Amino acid sequence: DCLLSRGLGDVYKRQPLCRANINCLFEAKISLLCGNLFKKKTIIEIQEDKIIFHSYPNKTNELFNLDYFKIKKIKIFTNYCKIYYARINGNEITIKKKYIYFDNYKLCYDFFKFLTEIIIKYYKKYNLNFNYV
Repeated sequence: DCLLSRGLGDVYKRQPLCRANINCLFEAKISLLCGNLFKKKTIIEIQEDKIIFHSYPNKTNELFNLDYFKIKKIKIFTNYCKIYYARINGNEITIKKKYIYFDNYKLCYDFFKFLTEIIIKYYKKYNLNFNYV
C-alpha cells in the first residue's frame, strides 16, 4: 500500500508511489445521503478493479465499494471529484453520483489523475468506454 499525504506539511506531501497491482490510499470526505450537506471523512482505496471506501481512521470498516465497470464518468472541480456510476437493482439501472472532497485542488487533481489512469487501463483491458473531464 502507499499513501498520498493530505495537508500534513510540506515534508510529507508527495505523489503516490504506486506500482501496478499495489493498492493506493487517499484520505478525503464523501457526501452522504442528503446531497452535499453531510460529509464523512473516509479512506479511499484504489485497487486494480474497484474503489473501496473505508471508514476513517481505520481501514477495517468498509462503507461501500464501486466496481470500475459501473463508473461511467468522472469530473474534476476545484476541490472535489464527481463520479457518475450505474446502480443496478434487478432489471433497473439508474445513474448515481458520488462526491469526493479534498482539502485543496492539488490533492483533488492527484486523485483524479491517478484514478482515471487506473480506470482507463481497466476499460482498455475489457474494451469498455469511459468519460473523464
